[in-house]
Amino acid sequence: MILKELTKNRFITIIYLQNGSLKTCKGRVYKLNCYNQTINVINEKQNAISIRLSSIKEIH
Repeated sequence: MILKELTKNRFITIIYLQNGSLKTCKGRVYKLNCYNQTINVINEKQNAISIRLSSIKEIH
């Protein structure tokens, strides 16, 4: 159920840890990779970002 909600074509905000500091990414999910445990997001500037699921703190 959660995976289906994340893949809808809408913008979400992800707060995650990267190199010990909190980062925020606002974008649209284009791929969930359960095997590698990553989520791929296209941000507002059309850049692709890969985030490890274990580093995610919050999703809005």
